[in-house]
Amino acid sequence: MIFNSFLDIKNKVKGDTEDKRVKVSLRGITKTKTPIIFLSFLLIFVAGFALVIPQASATTVSIGNFSSAHGETITAPILISEVENYGTGGISVTYNPAVVNVTSVSDGPDSGVVVWTANNTAGIAAISAWNLYGVSGDVVFANISFTAVGSPGSSTPLNLNVTTLADIDYDDILAAVNNGSFSILSQSSLFDTGTSEKPYPSIFGTHNGTIKSDQTITVNRLYTYACPGTGGHAEFVRIWGGNGVDAHATWVGYVDDWHNLTFDESFTLESGVEYNYTIRTGSYPQIIHA
Repeated sequence: MIFNSFLDIKNKVKGDTEDKRVKVSLRGITKTKTPIIFLSFLLIFVAGFALVIPQASATTVSIGNFSSAHGETITAPILISEVENYGTGGISVTYNPAVVNVTSVSDGPDSGVVVWTANNTAGIAAISAWNLYGVSGDVVFANISFTAVGSPGSSTPLNLNVTTLADIDYDDILAAVNNGSFSILSQSSLFDTGTSEKPYPSIFGTHNGTIKSDQTITVNRLYTYACPGTGGHAEFVRIWGGNGVDAHATWVGYVDDWHNLTFDESFTLESGVEYNYTIRTGSYPQIIHA
């Protein structure tokens, strides 16, 4: 009805130079208005309405899918993705304590852990952390270490609950949650290259190459053999190619099991398929899948 009325207005104004006022009918109510005022009101109303349309939040809080043999410890990052001005947060994770126990929690590169508690009877760990200056992008909220206590074949969900997430002005940040899992594998599934007879010297360097396995393996982390008497470690690893794999892991410093770099999620290297790798390391690396 608004479109037709506007056409009538144009025709009357163009055809009648003396009568500058016309009648416009909108929803059955007739009022005398000038075309310019009516059109301006319509445009302002539409523009004002568009400004208040809420936008969906792209921020997510997630934890990956992990696996290991019985007795081993995996360090899992809790990641806040696409966040703006992260300032503080409180996040808890629940798990089956018959499968895994939480043994420690450490800072992320841009998020300092203020306090954490773990109840390995109830199966819940609660973490509070912050960044006093604000940080945007992808932020590791905290690194949580799980020790596998269950029997081979057992598994548990890793369910997150965001109790608080706010920016540096204490305004709430809305976030979606992506939960993860933890599975216990048998010792026979471990793939170990073993120590090198002629290990690389314990100096930092970037190593590029290819890897091909004679069996299909699931990769969860990379372990670095240090040269005797050194603190050799790997700082970064990327494995990609083959069946669409593109996995990264980054060292979190001399904390917990610092010889290991844990990937955000487990992935599969297929038998006979060649993959590329880049490793920044100070000593000889091996791949362990668990």
